[in-house]
Amino acid sequence: MAAPGIAMEGTGARRAIAGLLVLAAASPALAGDGDSDPAAGAPATAAAVDAAVRKAKPGVVPVLVATVPGLFASGAGTWTAGDKATGAGLFQLQLLGLGIGSAGALPMFLSGASRRTTALTMPLVLVGSGIFLGSWVADIYASATGGRDRAAFPAPDIEGSAGYAYVHDPQFDYASFAVVDADFRWGAWRATPSAWIAVDDDTQRLRGEGAWTFWRRGDSSFAEARAAATLHRTGDYDFDVYTVEVSALGRYAMERLGAPLRGSFLEIGIGVGEEIYRIDGETFSVDLPIARAGYGMYLGRGEAQVYYDHRHDELTGGLGTGLQFDGPYGHFGVEGMYWLTDRWGVEAQLEIGSALTGRLALLWAL
Repeated sequence: MAAPGIAMEGTGARRAIAGLLVLAAASPALAGDGDSDPAAGAPATAAAVDAAVRKAKPGVVPVLVATVPGLFASGAGTWTAGDKATGAGLFQLQLLGLGIGSAGALPMFLSGASRRTTALTMPLVLVGSGIFLGSWVADIYASATGGRDRAAFPAPDIEGSAGYAYVHDPQFDYASFAVVDADFRWGAWRATPSAWIAVDDDTQRLRGEGAWTFWRRGDSSFAEARAAATLHRTGDYDFDVYTVEVSALGRYAMERLGAPLRGSFLEIGIGVGEEIYRIDGETFSVDLPIARAGYGMYLGRGEAQVYYDHRHDELTGGLGTGLQFDGPYGHFGVEGMYWLTDRWGVEAQLEIGSALTGRLALLWAL
């Protein structure tokens, strides 16, 4: 958040968002039944799922195969476990990610990584890399579990969260934050205000996000468009950052590829933002590339996810190179939430970038 964003032209990201929206709109036809019935789009009948479960035999050997050779040939572990159809599907997904990423990387290489070309094609590299690595994690999941009968827990119409966050950043004196946020849902729309308030420093981060879910299936697959505005104020260092952004995020229920992937999901997000800095009375702006890829699983009354987030405007920043604190890469994280009752729950998050950020919060539903 406090770390500067990487300068980047917004045209490529805007085109990538348009492509993601088109892909999401076409996905019902690609994935199966396009009916709006929540039960529509189910990947297989119960009998077919049972048959696939009996055929797949997860274990140590499939996990080892998925972990090492599976990085370069996704689906190898699932194939070893006995489900060749799902293994082939994961390999095709990996090839899709490789193709998308290569389509973005090749022009960058041929142009000598010129700023203009990088701006146009970097979104393809990020999305392709997310799909490529997501297929690898999916293979490990299928090889280890053989699929789990867990579904998404219904989100309440009004949800609140309050907790504590610890941020270790060598560049700043703050460490402890009070964090509050809320989700207000009505139909396909969602509004999410949030605030991070340092209790040991004059630093605040206020954010408002709105989202519209324009495609959803009963198996938890969805796609949504988002818009957000953020104010990051650091009084002790006399600078403020104002950010506006638009993005799209899609979640794909991996059971659509095969029964051994039941209970898991792949998330891909991409967007573009503009950061406006005010430092010592001077004002300037930079473009903010936004990309996120995550793989998660449902826990019955909650979910957990590992992810890579490319944005640099959050408190975690980007992974450094040893020469700079906020490096060219994004940050990695793991997060989870679980509803203990229908009204009360907990959530936790850990991120590693140029800073180390940990958060623990209490959830409640109305």
